[in-house]
Amino acid sequence: MKKKSEFDESTWKNEFEQFMNADQSILPRPELSQGICQTVHQELSPSFRSVLKKLALLQLFSGSATLLFCPQFGIGPWGGGSGILGFVEPYGPLICGAFCGAFFLIFSAIFSVLVFSRPDRKKLAGNSLLAFTSISLFSFLLLSLISLMVSHHPHHTVDLSFVTMWFVSGVLMGSLAFHVTADIQTRIQA
Repeated sequence: MKKKSEFDESTWKNEFEQFMNADQSILPRPELSQGICQTVHQELSPSFRSVLKKLALLQLFSGSATLLFCPQFGIGPWGGGSGILGFVEPYGPLICGAFCGAFFLIFSAIFSVLVFSRPDRKKLAGNSLLAFTSISLFSFLLLSLISLMVSHHPHHTVDLSFVTMWFVSGVLMGSLAFHVTADIQTRIQA
């Protein structure tokens, strides 16, 4: 014997037909419907600018954290000295620049996969080189400015080979770290 709270298929069908034939006056106002549709569209298809802002904020925090261990343009590390840069510096400005750029930007790339929404990650995946070029340029300018303000001798801001490798390595390794981490996350979730 069925309980009263259980519905059979005909009851569901009747209720659905009543819903579909309901008076139009119960529908939400058009401006409310449009607002909801706009919000949903923005959430499912974010602009590159909004994703870039989130990435810049993430880079501000993760990049600052890397300064605890590795100096960038004369800023850091915690406790003074060369930090982990001491292991790389003897190999010259090209290797040092490549290591520093990658180390400074790779963490924001990894964290972006972990904290961004799926639509944000999708937008970033389609524009990763542009995004990490923008973030690298922003980071370089900010670090150079801070270095000029607080350091009596700007570290590598005048060494063109160091700066070039820092920038190129940051862009390429940031983009690569993002794609590899996103791929690993996709495989784990599958």
